[in-house]
Amino acid sequence: MAEKAKKINVKKRIIVWSIVIAVLAAGVFIYLNYRSMIAHISADSSAPIPVQTGETDTDILVVYFTLGENSKVDAISSASVTAVDNVAYGNVRVIADNIASETGGELFSVIQTDKYDANYGTVVDVAKKEQNDDIRPELETHIKDLDKYNTVFIGYPT
Repeated sequence: MAEKAKKINVKKRIIVWSIVIAVLAAGVFIYLNYRSMIAHISADSSAPIPVQTGETDTDILVVYFTLGENSKVDAISSASVTAVDNVAYGNVRVIADNIASETGGELFSVIQTDKYDANYGTVVDVAKKEQNDDIRPELETHIKDLDKYNTVFIGYPT
């Protein structure tokens, strides 16, 4: 009976050590590849994001504003930004893409001329000042003909 108990303990030890080694190997792999993964995402995070401006035949418009396209943040430093196909998108953009694809609507991004700072606290302070002082930032993008749309979805960070 004691011999059988020793065999079971040896099997348990082998299983536990196998799990420990697998976890360590996975950790080492992630550690060694983390910098290259981050560099790959960061390198493409400033890639241009296509914006439509009223030149399609649909009567549905999906308008959105997202911090990811209007600030200097990247997919690594901000929870407000998501990397999709190695391009930094704001979270609102990801939702807007889904709405546009489900409805056949045209996607329109509200892009400011001057970008917000990468520091989220600074962004909040500037946004509060803009609201309090009734300041409207200059825009790079404009909707050519709003009258052609029967349905307009509006997305923005909250």
